[in-house]
Amino acid sequence: MQKKATYLGLALFFLLAAFPLLLGIGYALLYSLGLTGILGEGFTLGHWQAVLGSAAFWETMAFSTYGTGGTSG
Repeated sequence: MQKKATYLGLALFFLLAAFPLLLGIGYALLYSLGLTGILGEGFTLGHWQAVLGSAAFWETMAFSTYGTGGTSG
């Protein structure tokens, strides 16, 4: 009986917590690639290139990495 309750608990966790989260992440990825959404015009990597090619993005990532390094020790 304990094993059955464990499987039921895991199934409920997946259905109520993990599954909606994975759907949201999947939709965000598809939207960023231009494959879905009201403004989607087809597959493009333009948005990713714009962000990853921006110096401000990398400065922000470096600052965030530096900031978290000081608090984790």
